[in-house]
Amino acid sequence: MTYEVGAFLADCYTPVLVAISLWIFYRQRAKGQPIRLDIRALALSLVLVYALMLLDAWLGIWPALNLDYSTHTAIALAFCAHHITYRVKWTIPVVLGLLAYLQLMKFMHYHSYLDMLTTSLCLVPLLWMVWLKRNRP
Repeated sequence: MTYEVGAFLADCYTPVLVAISLWIFYRQRAKGQPIRLDIRALALSLVLVYALMLLDAWLGIWPALNLDYSTHTAIALAFCAHHITYRVKWTIPVVLGLLAYLQLMKFMHYHSYLDMLTTSLCLVPLLWMVWLKRNRP
């Protein structure tokens, strides 16, 4: 794979995730299902992504470890959490797609595996709490 093809694929991944989330909201609305809590949970997930990024910029957490906070990974995780909570049976394809994206970012030298792993380890518990709360009345 050439660098240009890899860059194109990497640039397409997040917009595809956004499009899937918009499609999910459309489908829920068309079926008469409430979407307010899902929109709120996705928005809070994205706020957490950027709050962690700002915290890292302020405190230099990742640079202190000679690492880099992976905003690419964090945003992908937020949208993937939305997709999985919409349809649990989507878990395997969503996770495989995410892993392929992470491998592509490593191939493109955007981030190291450790950058992506540490970002995920910090963010996944927070996302889990957001979406768990969303599923409770």
